[in-house]
Amino acid sequence: MSENQNVFLNKKFPPAALPEVYAPRRELLSLFHKAAAKHFVYAGAPAGSGKTVSALLWLGACGRKSVWIGLDEYDNAPAVFYKQLATGIFSLQPDNEVMRSLLTDPNFSATPVEHTVSLITEMRPSDRLFAIVLDDAHLITNGEIIKSLPAVLERLPGTFVTLILSRYTMPENFRRRCQHPTPF
Repeated sequence: MSENQNVFLNKKFPPAALPEVYAPRRELLSLFHKAAAKHFVYAGAPAGSGKTVSALLWLGACGRKSVWIGLDEYDNAPAVFYKQLATGIFSLQPDNEVMRSLLTDPNFSATPVEHTVSLITEMRPSDRLFAIVLDDAHLITNGEIIKSLPAVLERLPGTFVTLILSRYTMPENFRRRCQHPTPF
């Protein structure tokens, strides 16, 4: 991680460590791989069912550079949620000065969705494959975030896949808006 990246990332970004012992999940990893072809994976299952471990195993197997965002109840405001998402995306191109200026713009909090979309459009093209993981997404209940997130995710480059890990089933607007979502 470059020094530029460290300036913006905090303790919410590193994923949990894989446990020393875990059950093989070949079928589930196959489902993740199949869903990733559609750029959107929504894993909704009860606590302790293995969503996080499965996502970690899949990321390790697929070789994508990933941004992991561990959400909590304090991320349930659009300005905070989208600042976290934009920070994660920026961490993939920390030397992109236009993205940096959008992320640090004092008006970000006033229009977080628009700033995040602008930040995404300023990404330089890359052949590298990426993944964004939103862990504990069930803690995000704000209607504005739930309504706007699918539209924001649709703007990510085709080299991205988004994994949303939640204790709840997929919100209806995700089914309607996300291109061919694959829940499990």
